[in-house]
Amino acid sequence: MVEKYKIDPKVKIIWIYPYVLALLIIWLISTIVLIVGQGSIPIGILPNLNPIIGSFTILILGIIIICVPAYVWFSIEHNNFSYEFSDTELIIKEGVIDKHRAVIPYKTINNINVKLTFVERMLKIGTIEIDTAAGGDKREGLIPGINDTDFVINKIHEMMEREGTQDNIKEKDTATVLNKILDELKEIKTVLSNKDNKSDDFKEIMVDNRKKRRRK
Repeated sequence: MVEKYKIDPKVKIIWIYPYVLALLIIWLISTIVLIVGQGSIPIGILPNLNPIIGSFTILILGIIIICVPAYVWFSIEHNNFSYEFSDTELIIKEGVIDKHRAVIPYKTINNINVKLTFVERMLKIGTIEIDTAAGGDKREGLIPGINDTDFVINKIHEMMEREGTQDNIKEKDTATVLNKILDELKEIKTVLSNKDNKSDDFKEIMVDNRKKRRRK
């Protein structure tokens, strides 16, 4: 049975805010240049433009050119991001053009961390980082935009314990089968030993009978 989950839509704010910050910086610098240049930018762009109109024009163009495409891209990326709990492994799917599928067996998980940045705390979401035995210093699994990190961590621990219990059951079943085979081999050995003893007894009786006939 596979349980599939999506990440919180608020993660798009985390992804897009660096672009918004860059736009604000560009807008601020452009506004200062417009004011200092008394309405004209020295490089010849938008000459003799009112500083207020020029400032809002740059802001609107920046939103259209930078923020809108970024928001559309991150919306598609959010829709393509999911994580699944199967019986034996955690599966993380992501990517828009290049699809990526990370498969993490529960028995290889060493550590689970929760990362909370300032913006994530404000949005009440977090990022879960998963370390595995094969991953080394590299994060093998990364799940952003989790609105209930405790639930996901507890779910992973539950599946890890279940996987460990199943392994123990398999080991016990294997040991039980081997013990049964050993008991059957012992029984076969006992039967063969009894047959050999009977055969020896039969041979002795035959020899005695021959001796008795010769005497007669």
